[in-house]
Amino acid sequence: MRTFERLGHLFRTWFRRSRLDRDLDAELSDWVETLAERHRARGLDPSAARAAALQELGGVDRLREHARSLRAGAGVGPAVSDFKYGWRALRHAPGFSTAVIFTFALGVGASTAIFSVVKAVLIEPLPYREPDRLAFVWADATDLGYPRAPLAGPELTDFVARATHFEHLAGIWATTSTLTGDGDPEQLRIATVTRGFFQLLGVPPAHGRLFDDEKDFGQPVRPVILSDALFQRRYGGDASIVG
Repeated sequence: MRTFERLGHLFRTWFRRSRLDRDLDAELSDWVETLAERHRARGLDPSAARAAALQELGGVDRLREHARSLRAGAGVGPAVSDFKYGWRALRHAPGFSTAVIFTFALGVGASTAIFSVVKAVLIEPLPYREPDRLAFVWADATDLGYPRAPLAGPELTDFVARATHFEHLAGIWATTSTLTGDGDPEQLRIATVTRGFFQLLGVPPAHGRLFDDEKDFGQPVRPVILSDALFQRRYGGDASIVG
């Protein structure tokens, strides 16, 4: 059935329900009368003939509800009625209504947060070069309560020297630190990485350069790379802070 025909049926169902119900009742009445006439022709009195006709049909009310259920958009009506009933009930119980609305909002928020994480981690690819070839390597420190522990520096050095199944290896150790000196102190999530880390991910800097030169490592003042979120929020996206 074409779309415009469906919309036409839906329009008639919603805005001409009274007329449709009258037409349906008239059709059912004619049907009952036709069957009753057949039973009268077989010798039954009018009352018995009508009763036999109704029994043969299985009940007019059942047929009426069945015919209504076949109309376009028939399932929307009960849903709207349930919504109206629920709204009236909530309006007469403000305390209960507040609890219901809060619970509903909390559930929607939690579902949205979970979906955002699932979408970012499982559905959308990671924003790196060839993300399907990336892998994490952890140290096993189950005896200390950490089945996934970061590799120590010597462990990483030994792993890089011995590994033959990886095209490139780099290390990252995440922690927290406090940013001070240019406004209110702020605790940040930071990471220390080895040289070649950003080249491994295939992520170029938006401004400045990557610290991959020999002079950048082992110096008293270590350079940093800011995340775009911090760069925009704390420094207003001002590229002049580079260096």
